[in-house]
Amino acid sequence: MKFIVSIAMGALLLAGSTVGQQESEPKPAERPKQNQNRSLDGTPLDPFKEAARIREKAAAAKNYKELKEAAAELTDLSQKLNQDVLDGGEDVISARILDRADKIEKLARRIKDKAKAY
Repeated sequence: MKFIVSIAMGALLLAGSTVGQQESEPKPAERPKQNQNRSLDGTPLDPFKEAARIREKAAAAKNYKELKEAAAELTDLSQKLNQDVLDGGEDVISARILDRADKIEKLARRIKDKAKAY
């Protein structure tokens, strides 16, 4: 009987100590919502610098899109030029070949200028 009582008392003490520990553990602090006018460290943002950063990001995205389109066009023109040269043979240089070669040069120059903007 004493054995059962001591086991019950030990279980109660053990249960009481774990309940107390659960209540005493601090809950993780909730992070306050980020204010749009503040940086991560809480300092106020300069609206002019923020607007300039947004403009630069938009310009870079536009430049990348144009560069990608120009590269695709260059690939297409070079394949067409290659096909024209193969179709023409050794002794034939047509006006179409010269025209496409000029377009390729202009496009390559435009791609080079866009790439320098990075």
